[in-house]
Amino acid sequence: MSRRPLPNVDQPERASQILALPTIRRLVLENKISLATSRELKFEACPTGGGHGTMGDLFAGLQVLDIPPPIDRSFFQQLPIEEYLQRAAMQEFCVFLLGLTAEAAERFVQLLPELPNPSVEGLGDILRFHQLAEHAPMKHLPDIYHLWTAERGDCAYFLTLDANS
Repeated sequence: MSRRPLPNVDQPERASQILALPTIRRLVLENKISLATSRELKFEACPTGGGHGTMGDLFAGLQVLDIPPPIDRSFFQQLPIEEYLQRAAMQEFCVFLLGLTAEAAERFVQLLPELPNPSVEGLGDILRFHQLAEHAPMKHLPDIYHLWTAERGDCAYFLTLDANS
């Protein structure tokens, strides 16, 4: 095995982000920060989900907390898995969320008693998602959803190497 080369010199910001990863690992090992992810981020990493990037094991062996989604979209989007994993499906879900009033969100809570508690709380906080997404173009709505997930999970920081963020 050999290490992949760093990005080209015309991408200094990306190179600096990648070079910061060992420091992040060290801070986790020193219990100064924690790592977290969510189901939706894992979906993005699936091959059919359109995820991209370098997979490595720099964080192998480290505890990664799993933050529940603010609203579990599987209760609202019944799609074949190949479609469910597509970024377009997540964008459509976000557009659906932007169309929800606080009153409509409360009706969903009443109509779906099987909703997990984080989804009940997320629906109660739907206006915060609206606020975060207010000026975001549609292509960035899934990123805003991830930010909202981190916020709802009480994450102090939200780090990404996503060039679309």
